[in-house]
Order: sequence, then structure tokens, then C-alpha cells
Amino acid sequence: MLDRVIARLRRGSADAGRDPSDELTDQPVAQPVDEEGEATALWLIEQLGLGRRKRSCSLWQADHRVAFSEGGADCGQGNLRTLCLACHRRQTRDLHHRQKALRQG
Repeated sequence: MLDRVIARLRRGSADAGRDPSDELTDQPVAQPVDEEGEATALWLIEQLGLGRRKRSCSLWQADHRVAFSEGGADCGQGNLRTLCLACHRRQTRDLHHRQKALRQG
């Protein structure tokens, strides 16, 4: 299944408005512990400006395509997408700015 998603991404044939990784959500994959990979992940997290950590974390987070506060569905797969930490942080900051502007009129 992952090969199919990657092939669609390379061809640019992903459905508009649909995250190709949606196909993977039903298939969790256990990852073995890799000490070299762990060290690389910690280095990358620091290089991306995401702070120093004692252990690695996922570089991806779930994000609502349409924020719940803006009328989006709570947690349905159709309203969720995967974003890297930096993009998720930016989307959240933009949402907070929109909410603040609405409150101030």
C-alpha cells in the first residue's frame, strides 16, 4: 500500500484536497529501535529549530484541514491530514491570528 501512495505522489496524481497518506491510517507499522536513527532524529530535530530533546519524537502531527473552531468535523479522517512539526506550528499560529482578528472585530 505504501508503494502505491508514493507512486501517486511522484506522479502528482493525488486527489485534490485529499492527503494520500489517508490510505495508510488503518495500517500501523511497528518501527524497530535504531540507535543510529535515534541519534540522527535528535540531531535533525535540533537542526530544524525544534529544541533539544533527550529522546526523539515524531516529526509529524495530525492537523484538522478545517479547524474544529471554524466548523470542521472533530476527528473524522476526511478532516485530518499529516503535517511536519514546523508546518503544523505555522498552521496553528495562523489559526490563532484569525481567531484573534475575529474577536477584535
